[in-house]
Amino acid sequence: MKNISRLAFVTLLTLAIGNINAQDKNNPWQITVGINAVDALGTGNQLGNEDIGFSKIYSPGVEWSVAPAVSMLSVGRYIGNNFSIGVSGTYNRLDKWNTESTPAQATATNNLQYYGFDGMVKYSLTDLVDSKKLEPFVGLGGGYSWMEQPGKDIASHATINGTIGVSYWFNDFVGITAQSGLKNSFDEVVLVDHFQHSVGLTIKFGGKDTDSDGIYDKYDTCPEVPGLAEFNGCPDSDSDGIQDSEDTCPNEAGSAEFN
Repeated sequence: MKNISRLAFVTLLTLAIGNINAQDKNNPWQITVGINAVDALGTGNQLGNEDIGFSKIYSPGVEWSVAPAVSMLSVGRYIGNNFSIGVSGTYNRLDKWNTESTPAQATATNNLQYYGFDGMVKYSLTDLVDSKKLEPFVGLGGGYSWMEQPGKDIASHATINGTIGVSYWFNDFVGITAQSGLKNSFDEVVLVDHFQHSVGLTIKFGGKDTDSDGIYDKYDTCPEVPGLAEFNGCPDSDSDGIQDSEDTCPNEAGSAEFN
């Protein structure tokens, strides 16, 4: 089961990378700051049992360990055709963790430290929902997680990660992002499979609009002079429907047949 799960993740990731043709093409950079929750019990996973279960994936009060302060930072970059790449870092204090062989013993933890560093290829599903506000997405990637062991040093291991999430955009630059991911460990004796959920404030940036006309330089034919979208950012000073560069009398309204 474990090998099949890994093969499925790797296959999907390969397909995703092979089809790279988004953050946002106008504002290619994105940063998210927020909180995260870690849930190992929701996988139904004990040491020696490598099958992943989803029977209790969302039981926050019973199974989630939530850091009391800002505990997640991610940075992403648009690469084209609804795809983006990103990295994230997380910190948590675990008071619930599946460390023993039976469910009754699984919560025997005492604020264990947890760190994660992960990379992801994300695909935006905005085109499917046809919405300017709502942006669902899926992601695949991998990373490394470190966790303090009861009475031992901090242990670590690599994981393959699958993620689903959604962003809600208040405007072109600011939104809220929530996501849930499964971290599939390569060695469950060291680190069992677990879920990680997060929610945070997201800001997009990086677009350049030199003349502040609302048209980004990369699409603006006249990037240093404020203009109109209908003329690709070039001005029509006399508002006669003829852009200045093609208007014989750019400061006096006239007829198109006389330029």
